[in-house]
This record gives sequence, C-alpha cells and structure tokens, in this order.
Amino acid sequence: MMPRSASIIPLARRVLLVGLVLLWAGAFAATHIPVSKMPELHASDKTLHVLGYFALGGVFHITLAAYGIGRLRRSIVVVLTMAAYGALDEITQPLVNRCAAFGGWLADLAGAAAAVLVLEAFHTTLLKRKRATKPG
Repeated sequence: MMPRSASIIPLARRVLLVGLVLLWAGAFAATHIPVSKMPELHASDKTLHVLGYFALGGVFHITLAAYGIGRLRRSIVVVLTMAAYGALDEITQPLVNRCAAFGGWLADLAGAAAAVLVLEAFHTTLLKRKRATKPG
C-alpha cells in the first residue's frame, strides 16, 4: 500500500494542471470580450495586463515546479510561453473589436517576468531556511 503522502502529490499536480487550464481559458475569454460588453473595472489597462499575466505566469510556474521541471528551464519556459501567448492574445483581439497594443504585450511580459522573479526568490528563501535548519 502506498503511503498517503505519496498519493497526494499526483493529485495536487492534477489539480494544479486543471487550475492552470481553467485560468488560461478564462484569461483568453476575458481578453476577447468586445469593449462594448466589458464591465467597468476601475483600473488601467496596463495594470490589468500586468496583474493578469502575473497570475497566469505564476500558476504556470508553480505547475511546472510541481512536475519537477528545473528552476532555469521552468523560468525560461514561462517567460517565453507568456511572451508568445501575449503576442497571440494581442494579435487576435482586433477580431472582437479590441485594439492590439505593443504596450499591452510589454505589460503582459512584465507581469509574467515579475511572477517568475517573485516565485524564484521565494523558492531560494525556502531553500536557505531549509539548509539553515538542517542538522549538520
């Protein structure tokens, strides 16, 4: 019989993956709502880009970490994937009468990169604490 903790890890990975897919689908849907049907959000467009891609890039990063992808590889994959997806997102927005903007893409990239930096700094801090408390 498998220990309980060993069976929780694959479940957590699946939950993260499903959450990532749902978040990504929701983000795509939200960025493709015609402007005329958008609710008033009381935040600048660039702020929304940064926050949205921070969340999406962060969950993507955490999901890759849960699947054992190394630090450098997951950081590069997240930033490059978010850059490509952000470009696709901007390019397809005119299909629903929204404007594609280079500044929006830069804000997307900034949000994703910030998520990677914050999560890697957090990971480094946890590793240092773990090493400091390790009996030696």
